[in-house]
Amino acid sequence: MKKKLIYFILIPLLMSHMTLAQSFSSPTASFKQPEKPKMTECYFCDVYNVKTLIGSNNSNRKITPLSVVGKPVIEGLPTLFEPPALIDIPVQYSTPLYQEDYIKTGLYEKMHRPAFNDLKKLLDAAWSLEIDLYVHSAYRSYENQCKVFTRKLKKEIETKKMSLSAAIVSVNSRSALPGQSEHQLGTSVDLVTFLPQYETSDKPKYSGYAVEYEMQNTPAFKWLQANAYRYGFVMSYPLVPNFTLNAVNPRTGYIFEPWHWRWIGAKHATLFKRCGNLVLREYLQKLAINPRFQCITSYK
Repeated sequence: MKKKLIYFILIPLLMSHMTLAQSFSSPTASFKQPEKPKMTECYFCDVYNVKTLIGSNNSNRKITPLSVVGKPVIEGLPTLFEPPALIDIPVQYSTPLYQEDYIKTGLYEKMHRPAFNDLKKLLDAAWSLEIDLYVHSAYRSYENQCKVFTRKLKKEIETKKMSLSAAIVSVNSRSALPGQSEHQLGTSVDLVTFLPQYETSDKPKYSGYAVEYEMQNTPAFKWLQANAYRYGFVMSYPLVPNFTLNAVNPRTGYIFEPWHWRWIGAKHATLFKRCGNLVLREYLQKLAINPRFQCITSYK
């Protein structure tokens, strides 16, 4: 019964989000069709040893660093999409929790070059002021997002004894389905700072660099709120008034994530900051309709 349930729920849910697209190089450039896609399929697998093949459908949607990426089908990214100019993030910018592993394996976090160029300036500026800030996670391929979601889904089912459908809804409130993650653009990054309450003796060294809500109370987060836009980065999933920490915000599709920052270039980040309570997804939607869109006054 578990196998049948997985096939009936996962296939219709996930197949609707798979589309083909192209590649980009700047906040306003369109993607070009990749000549040699590095991935042609993805498995949403390892849930009770069941493997479900996820394919992709053709689409003419052009993807740019300013593309809306969200839960609706029309906002999905393709299995074959990989941003161009992906470069390794130098190990010193990655969270101390993972630095030794990166050095041993040679497998570093990656990011779209123009986005990382600005991220480097942001981190260097923060460090010059003794602001503790590191990269926890950056680019994730469609395939990697499959694995991330599957791992969280399996844990949710096993630890909370949830049904598969309930677990999908629960996990999807804080983790994107493959094809719906901004990390696949190569322009989004999870940033962390040291949280002493998460440093424990039974965890690896530097375990205090955790992706947790308490980041909102740190000097690092306050500095990001005031300065990240200068380097082209904005929050995708802010805490909007009248929503609690664990509540899914229908305007963003996810819970509050103080660690998740997306690069849209300094020009648009500055214009977006003028929009007050307009969330990033809403700003990008308006920009898609009118490329000259600007907030005249703050939205309330």
